[in-house]
Amino acid sequence: MCVGNLRQLGVAVSMYTLDHTNAPPDMGALANYVQDPAVFVCPLTRHSPGSLSRVNQWTDYVLAHGYSTISSTDTVMMYCPPRNHGGSGGSILFVDGHVEWCTNTNVWTRLGERMR
Repeated sequence: MCVGNLRQLGVAVSMYTLDHTNAPPDMGALANYVQDPAVFVCPLTRHSPGSLSRVNQWTDYVLAHGYSTISSTDTVMMYCPPRNHGGSGGSILFVDGHVEWCTNTNVWTRLGERMR
């Protein structure tokens, strides 16, 4: 699934925050830290990656806002929406770098209804 991609994007976020001392404003800010555009695509969607300069327009992943590197370890950094997995659930990347698969209901519980 997309666990490996989310981990790579988590490393990119860490590198970005070291250079900029804050969380990236959007996925486009991570493009300079990722060489392969396919990292921004959930393998289950079978979407073709586009240009890294337009990654905000086509990525399958969603960058959460309101976190920092000192947030608690259960704070969501990024996620793959359940729609990419046929509605069965999604993968969530946490601030400490671990990724968890959650069922559809648990995804929205972890993210909070405001992020749907």
